Amino acid sequence: MVDYRGHQYFLYSVVIFMTFLGLFGNLNLILLHVRRPILRNKYGCLLTLLTTFQTYCVLSESVNVAFGIATMTSSYQIKRDFCYNFIFPDIFCNCVQTILITALSIDFLFCILFPIRHRNLSNGPYLSMILSIALIYASYIIILGYVGTDDAIIKLCNPPTALPPQVATLWYRVAFIAALATSFAYVMSFSLIYFKAKAKTRPTTMQVEKKAMRSISVLLIVFILTRVSTTLIINFLRFINSSQEIITLVQDYNVIFAMLLYSQNAYVCFIRSAEYRRMFLEQILPMTSCFCPCWSENIKTYTTNNSRPVLKPVLRYWNR
Repeated sequence: MVDYRGHQYFLYSVVIFMTFLGLFGNLNLILLHVRRPILRNKYGCLLTLLTTFQTYCVLSESVNVAFGIATMTSSYQIKRDFCYNFIFPDIFCNCVQTILITALSIDFLFCILFPIRHRNLSNGPYLSMILSIALIYASYIIILGYVGTDDAIIKLCNPPTALPPQVATLWYRVAFIAALATSFAYVMSFSLIYFKAKAKTRPTTMQVEKKAMRSISVLLIVFILTRVSTTLIINFLRFINSSQEIITLVQDYNVIFAMLLYSQNAYVCFIRSAEYRRMFLEQILPMTSCFCPCWSENIKTYTTNNSRPVLKPVLRYWNR
């Protein structure tokens, strides 16, 4: 028998910390895209949609923590059907963000392969088609989960344990296929930009290509660590018919990597793009001036010294 209490203390502490971290980054990224019209290209709109659904997933983890604390401080037992009825919106948003992550990487590859066709596509129908696919898949999983749920006792209330085992298996398989497709799209994008950079001799152009390659490298590494590895491990455990106790424990620890995935967009943009970094700092300047005036002065100095035209040319591949 696995003693879940020690694991629960650790997991809940990490989730609470990452909830605040994720909400700060995600809400700032969404607000930035709302306030800056220049960011509302296809990539920017997809990123905003993805971050919006992931923000709900981050918030929902606090509900899971509340369930867990109830089991630790009382004799309360979590039943799968009650948990499912309580967090099915979280499962829905999780399914949507799985498809949107893949769509984001494929959109980036499409933009590199067919830049003119990509630019000429109307944003409304294009984004509606992608979102429709994500919503259909999410609705399908929700219906299957509702039909197959039971009153079994579960240790933690989170999406994989709230779903019936058969539906959770399907959910993980789709997530793994989506993860492979995303990784393939990023690798192809990296390769295309690499060879394009080698074929060009202008230093300024090569510098832009190298920045794009470094950004893709970060996105790919983060995605492999947070999504590919976790879905691969769970699918492998299910394939070898590992005990449900072990699978449940691994699923519970996957929440750490899921929280990283839900929260990484804003921080990757901040670290890898000078333009995003400057706009982020300009946005949080009013907050820092209230709580920490010394930081405010440093941020103001940085944004003044690094003022430049937004998204030209560092994100020109996405500015369609």
